[in-house]
Amino acid sequence: MKSTRDPNRRPTHPGEVLREDVLSALSMTQTEFALRLGVSLLTVSKILHEKRSLTPAIAARMAKLLNTTADGWLRMQVALDLWAVKQNQKMLAGIKPIKPIHYGAQSLIHMFAPSPRCLIRRGRFASVQAELSVAANQIRIPLS
Repeated sequence: MKSTRDPNRRPTHPGEVLREDVLSALSMTQTEFALRLGVSLLTVSKILHEKRSLTPAIAARMAKLLNTTADGWLRMQVALDLWAVKQNQKMLAGIKPIKPIHYGAQSLIHMFAPSPRCLIRRGRFASVQAELSVAANQIRIPLS
């Protein structure tokens, strides 16, 4: 589904949604919100005033408290973060794109999978190896 949002407009910070919509609808103060979340008032204040990004931990706490999903809150934050990066053309100016390369399924698995050494230390090698082999059979890459 295509977004109807203007890509040039700055996405809404999750703190603005909390401040303008959620807390006002609940008639809840920042202090009460912070206490219910189990975080400091400073943390809540910085998020509400858009001085701090929303972390996955805070999003999970908010989702539980507000009966929403952490994914929804984090999608707002990611949209804002990506928009901010795209606005900084100086940072991206020296990066030249590589030519697209078409890889087979096995190459993709090896490129993006954690190293076996890392998985063996965690005792998860066999289960992850099975998941990767299933994924390898499901990947279809159109060669154009």
